[in-house]
Amino acid sequence: MTPVSAEQIIGRDADLTAVTDHLANARVVTILGTGGLGKTTLARSVAHGLPDGGEWVDLAALVAESDTVAAAARMLGATSLEGWAVAQAGRTPLIVLDNCEHVLAGATELAGQLLDAHPDARLLATSRVELGVDGEIRYRLAPLSVRATGASASPAAELFLRRCRAAGATWPESAANLAAVESIVGRVEGLPLAIELAAAQAVAISPAQLAELMTGSLDVLTGRSTSDPDGTGLRDVIAASYRRLQPETQRVFRTLALPGGSFELEVAAALADVDPLAALDLVGRLLKESLLTVEHDEDGASRFRLLEPVREFALEQLDECGELDLVEDRFVDAMATFADGVVANAVGAFDIGELAAALGRFPQLIRAIEIAVRRDDRPGRVYRMFLPLLTPSSGPRLEVAALGRKVHARWPEAQDPLRSEALAVIAHSAMNVGDDPTAVALATAALDVPDAFQLGRLLAHRTLGSVAAYADDYDRASKHFEDAIAEADALGGLFGREMRATLAGFRVDDDSSLPALSELCDRSAAEGDDMTLGWVLVAMINIQLQCGRLVEARRHLDRAEIAAERSPLRWSASSVARSRAIVASFEGDWPTAAAAWARCLELMAGWGDAEGIGVCLRTAAASAEACDQATLAEELWRCRPTGRANTILPRPFLAEEQRLLDRCGAPVPMSLGEAVERGQTALATVEAPVEAAEADEVVLRFEPGYELDLGRYQLRRDGEVVHVEPQVFDVLAFLARNPGRLVTREELMDEVWDTRFVSAAAVSSRIRSARAAVGDDGRRQSVIRTVHGRGFEFIAEVDQP
Repeated sequence: MTPVSAEQIIGRDADLTAVTDHLANARVVTILGTGGLGKTTLARSVAHGLPDGGEWVDLAALVAESDTVAAAARMLGATSLEGWAVAQAGRTPLIVLDNCEHVLAGATELAGQLLDAHPDARLLATSRVELGVDGEIRYRLAPLSVRATGASASPAAELFLRRCRAAGATWPESAANLAAVESIVGRVEGLPLAIELAAAQAVAISPAQLAELMTGSLDVLTGRSTSDPDGTGLRDVIAASYRRLQPETQRVFRTLALPGGSFELEVAAALADVDPLAALDLVGRLLKESLLTVEHDEDGASRFRLLEPVREFALEQLDECGELDLVEDRFVDAMATFADGVVANAVGAFDIGELAAALGRFPQLIRAIEIAVRRDDRPGRVYRMFLPLLTPSSGPRLEVAALGRKVHARWPEAQDPLRSEALAVIAHSAMNVGDDPTAVALATAALDVPDAFQLGRLLAHRTLGSVAAYADDYDRASKHFEDAIAEADALGGLFGREMRATLAGFRVDDDSSLPALSELCDRSAAEGDDMTLGWVLVAMINIQLQCGRLVEARRHLDRAEIAAERSPLRWSASSVARSRAIVASFEGDWPTAAAAWARCLELMAGWGDAEGIGVCLRTAAASAEACDQATLAEELWRCRPTGRANTILPRPFLAEEQRLLDRCGAPVPMSLGEAVERGQTALATVEAPVEAAEADEVVLRFEPGYELDLGRYQLRRDGEVVHVEPQVFDVLAFLARNPGRLVTREELMDEVWDTRFVSAAAVSSRIRSARAAVGDDGRRQSVIRTVHGRGFEFIAEVDQP
């Protein structure tokens, strides 16, 4: 067996530990996963780390008709398994059965006979399909992480870079090439074989050039440039699994290529045109073949996904079989039906779970709309699917606005029952990216539609009111918002609250609206309406700051942070980050403010919110000026992207902005990407806030390479700061201070939240974020373990003073 050193295993420390631990407690462990995941490499590393190593039985060269037992005996250097067992008397041998899936029946028989022949033998198998042996522990291997930590490359990118260096690649590790590497490994979703093949191609050309060529991963990622004499490429590996499927399972596999991203069982059933129970059976078969992955949320939802290279292969098969048009039509119908449910719910209670489902299906809605724009003669299905995008937080704003322009250009004058609503949503998306002329024209057209529904008129008035407010025409803005409130009250549901909060948010110089907002706040909290609660609290924070009431603003901010954590709206997280930065600026705490501005900018950039990016950079510049950070304020002032950056600045910030204008002149607008990059670079130069801790100058250390610096309020890995929200840090700190003992949910609530306005869902959300920060997840609990029904335990060994 060829040994594998620790240096050759990248990003697999947790997998290595988990499989080794399983082998200590079970006789059979099977590493499962699709082809190219690195199952063999992991198995070699596990065996290499055991005292006696292991004996290797490679079944790859066998065919289905082979005598697997006899072949294995020869590989073990014996004439029979019984003879091998006699020679192993007194030992606890480990046998690795590699590549079992294509001779599954023989491999299963072999495993059973090996266990019978030697009572102390342990088996480690690698397969795309489980063996089905009694007592078998099945360990599903995930792709390498594509998430970078601080300044360190992601594990997937590190594998790419090491393979390129070993092959003699000479291109410089410039920022452009390193960014291209992360793009490449992200495109193949961390699949090690794909990374190896891509690295082989990157010997001849740079990663930046390779990324441009990779419009499809399967064509570029062949084995022609590797040391594999057969030239096996990624397509060959996936095709081998596909050929083993029964015809009906192959058909379902092809249909599941269409959505992209994750999807629910209901979507799979609609695409395959079967009932949900039949879909569950067929999906289960694909899971067993490791062609499909499943993700389970803590709220009980399960979502399935094809890794991108696998999905690309399935799309090819769908087209070759002539089924693409039929499945596209089913997909659009399924998404239109889903959209109908979201809109019906929005008109009623607007349940937060329903909105979360809409946000989760955003990529599918976008894909279905693009298909329908290309295929449909009339706009009915497109209009239905566009309506769930009515909230500005439902996806990247630039993408929604571009899609809206495409839809309107396709059917500029079409008559449809939903025309008013569709025009209003498209107008709202145009306003969100600063295209006010288009927004006003389409919103006005929506109001002119005869017999327009109340929802369309509501959204149109909301858009016109916002545009007027951005233009400082508060009388006209108030009139449109009052009309929107009237439509919302007639419509029912929760729109009325949101309209009132929005109107109050524009009237920040007038604290007479605080009693009404306080009432809205209490009603929203009592009904668990975290969306409106967050909206209202941010409006109250702005008003309190304008009136110079910092203590009240801080109190509302604490509450808004909890509401934002529970809300599925991305707007909630970014608006709270902005409020946190402004409050810190009022307190003169620039390091804390800068960290919050950096977080806000990160959210806005990832979201594609052009207006939000401009607002963030503009306000951050005034914030820095207010904190006597003149040089940094000037740098941020120059990071002005094209498009609108209107917002209502707190009154003191208006004077600071005027000082910047007098000193530096009006900034020359730059591209959105350049503005974001320069803004992030400027904010990254600010040192992290240092708490004036008294007795908390303590650093807690735990593996792999983490430090909790309680004095500096920092989480670091290998010396690099890992960004975490304040309450996530508090959760980690409390658990790490109590290692090895059960911490109940109630105890955690008392310590971190003081039981204020907190639910079990908020605790679960913070625990998920804490796990993500230290490399854990719900399945791989190597640092924070869930004790179901009771609480949590910090199980990593902590080195503390």
